Parts: sequence; C-alpha cells; structure tokens
Amino acid sequence: MATCIDYIYKHLHQRITVPDLAEQAGLTESYLSTLFKKETGRSISDYVLDRRIEAASNMLKFSNYSCADIGAILAFSSQSHFIRVFKARTGQTPRAFRERFYEV
Repeated sequence: MATCIDYIYKHLHQRITVPDLAEQAGLTESYLSTLFKKETGRSISDYVLDRRIEAASNMLKFSNYSCADIGAILAFSSQSHFIRVFKARTGQTPRAFRERFYEV
C-alpha cells in the first residue's frame, strides 16, 4: 500500500486512476480497491481527493497562487469542481479559507 500512497503524493498534479495505481502495485484493480479501503478506511478516489484538499489548504495558507491556479495545479477538472469539492470537504470556499488562514 505504501507504493500506492507514495505514487498518489508524487502525482497529485496529474490525473490518478485506479489502473495506474494497480500497475504500480502489481495488483488487479479490484483487489487493489478492496485492499486500499481495508487498510486506509477510504476508497482510492476519496483518499486522492483528501490529499488534494490537504495540499490545496497548504497552498492557500502559504502561497500567493490564485484559487484557479491551485485547482489547475492539483488536476481538478475545473475551477468550479475544485471549489465544490473544497467546500464539501472543509465547509468553506477556498477564498473564505484563504481569508481566514492566509499567513503573510
């Protein structure tokens, strides 16, 4: 599982698919999905989104990148998708989060 988690962290800026992860781990897609959920308590897609939101939160706190740039850097399909996922996971929009936590 460490191989998959390392791959996820190294590729947050790219589209990550279960087939890619299965190839990296040398497992079938279905077995990887089952094993990943058993070991992390999260589906692969939820885990990837959690890591992207974690990275986005840090970028919002500690960088000058715009919200649109952060969404693009972290491979969200659109700015609206980034905002929607960020708000669903944190309870606030990226802009509101930045205004609350940005450190100069």
